[in-house]
Amino acid sequence: MRHSKRVALVLPPIEWPKQAAAPGQSVKNHGTPPLGLGQIGTFLASQGHVVRIFDAHRYGIGLGALARKLRDY
Repeated sequence: MRHSKRVALVLPPIEWPKQAAAPGQSVKNHGTPPLGLGQIGTFLASQGHVVRIFDAHRYGIGLGALARKLRDY
């Protein structure tokens, strides 16, 4: 019998130097979606686990808010 688990996959907030942004753009929410986490999550879900991805970088979620979201999950 396989036991399913709740799994949280997290992309933490990433701070980039301001000079990394193109003129008129912010680097805070740029970048690609966490495709690797999506692939890992898909595999885990196919094995019966409950998976949630927390993309704190793309959605501008700070560390305190991220900790609360993880605690509530």
